[in-house]
Amino acid sequence: MGSVIVDFIHLYTHGVNDVNYIVPAVALLFYSQYFFMICNKPFGLLLNLEKNFKEQNFQCVLGAVLNLACSIAGMIIWGIDGIILGSVIGAATIMVFNFMKCTRIGHIHKPALICALMIVNYIIGLVCIMGRLYLQELFSGTYAMWILNSVINFLGIGLVVTLIDAFIIRKDLRNVWGLLRSFLRRRPD
Repeated sequence: MGSVIVDFIHLYTHGVNDVNYIVPAVALLFYSQYFFMICNKPFGLLLNLEKNFKEQNFQCVLGAVLNLACSIAGMIIWGIDGIILGSVIGAATIMVFNFMKCTRIGHIHKPALICALMIVNYIIGLVCIMGRLYLQELFSGTYAMWILNSVINFLGIGLVVTLIDAFIIRKDLRNVWGLLRSFLRRRPD
């Protein structure tokens, strides 16, 4: 999303000259917020499966309070960027607490590897967004062209992330591919 949102805004606001709607920081902030939210999904799911609902209350309340406080302060200082920054801080807080709880409970056996994987994937996303921002004029035009470029972008980033992750977590990725193959080979009853 982060790598194509600026292209969409550029296309959507074409010919509008009252305000500069092309703000690259918005793409980076949206990417960061959704990255932390997506990274949190497995940790939150593991805690939910263990019926640790009450244990999750603390980080969720803390994340919500930080989100609200930082968004209000950020809005006063930076406008829309500050509001999104508050959401990034809230999402990151919840993810970090859930990660630490999963590690403490014993669900994560190699926390350093998982952290390295998240950092590498985050950097890949940032590089893709920055490259896309510099090449923005090549990707604008019509909505159909934007959709086509978005699909190509999605497939390209997915391939790059999968290849890089294959070097970091080769055994786990091999297991996932094996499960996927066996699932696809199953015949419906």
